[in-house]
Order: sequence, then C-alpha cells, then structure tokens
Amino acid sequence: MMRAMDRGTAPPAAETSCRLKLGGAELAWWRMPAAPAARGCVVLLHGLASNATRWSEFVEHGSLAGAWALLRVDLRGHGASQPAGRATLEVWCDDLAAILRSQAIANALINTG
Repeated sequence: MMRAMDRGTAPPAAETSCRLKLGGAELAWWRMPAAPAARGCVVLLHGLASNATRWSEFVEHGSLAGAWALLRVDLRGHGASQPAGRATLEVWCDDLAAILRSQAIANALINTG
C-alpha cells in the first residue's frame, strides 16, 4: 500500500497527546489527525495486558495515516490512563464513548490487537 506522501500529498501531521478526566479516572489517548478528505476515524485498542504503545509503529509506518484519523487509546488502568475503581468491559466501553464524544467523533472503526 502507498502512504500519503507516496501519492504526492503532504505527510500526516504529528500525533497529539490527549487526556480526559472521567469518573475519578484520567484517560489517555493519542490522536493522529487526518487530511481534509479523510475517510473517517480508526480507533486502535490494545489487548488486556498491553497499552497504546502497541500501535506506535503501526501509526508511524502504516498506510492509514493521513487517509484516516487515528486514535490510540490507553484503556482505564493501562499505560498512561489512571484507574478509578473496578475496570469492566462496560466501563471501558463507556470510557471509549466519552473519548469519542470529547473529540466530536460520531462514527469510528474499532480495531483491536
């Protein structure tokens, strides 16, 4: 696959570190903005024993940067996100929904790995 710069367009902007305080927790994620004609947003979620750094190389070298906005999320209690109470699947889903709302993202593709 060709990267944005290989197609003669500008390279994607740098990733931005973001934080959101929610229910006593502080959630962390990184956003790579997309080009104006982007296809949408892809959320990159890590597995249970990991964190958002799992996706660093993918974001840096993958072909999606520029064509899609990319969000690398540290789930509550992982990486740079701080826990508050018990983390459950429902809590993580609520956290992700809050992050998307805070970024005015109505629709996103979710990728886990």
